[in-house]
Amino acid sequence: MKEFKIDATRWGVDLSFKVYTDDRVASEEFKNGVCDMLNLPGIRAREYNDFTGSINAVGAIPTYKHLGMIIKTLSSPKAGKLMRKGEYEVIGISPIGAIFLFVKDRDISVPSDLAGKKVTVLDNAPETGYLAEKIGLTPVSSSIMNALQKFNNHAVDITGAPGLA
Repeated sequence: MKEFKIDATRWGVDLSFKVYTDDRVASEEFKNGVCDMLNLPGIRAREYNDFTGSINAVGAIPTYKHLGMIIKTLSSPKAGKLMRKGEYEVIGISPIGAIFLFVKDRDISVPSDLAGKKVTVLDNAPETGYLAEKIGLTPVSSSIMNALQKFNNHAVDITGAPGLA
């Protein structure tokens, strides 16, 4: 976001930043007027814009080339109305990479090995729980903040996270 501050200065806007460790708290403070803008994971941003939230749908974007086309399209002036919902407007999309499944048992190699395993599912993305149950996994409600912690503490067998995690 520091790079964004340079652009904002050229627009005559003085930005100051507050770092949050929980996207839920950041979102609530934004709604309560504590801050004027925020940077959220796509799943959490669905609350403010249904359209851009669909970018995170499982299997929606098969390649990075497709992702580039989507971002280019959404950045066009013609897509401006899609970036607004009520009083909110999306002003940027910053992908951090594909989501990978991390497993504590390296013997898990085919879908049938997943049956009965516990997997983190995002509490604000009900479709993740639905998909987990459909393939025989046991969903464990989690947030972006605690999903990796649950995995590292062996509370779950599988979690998803971007590669940088």
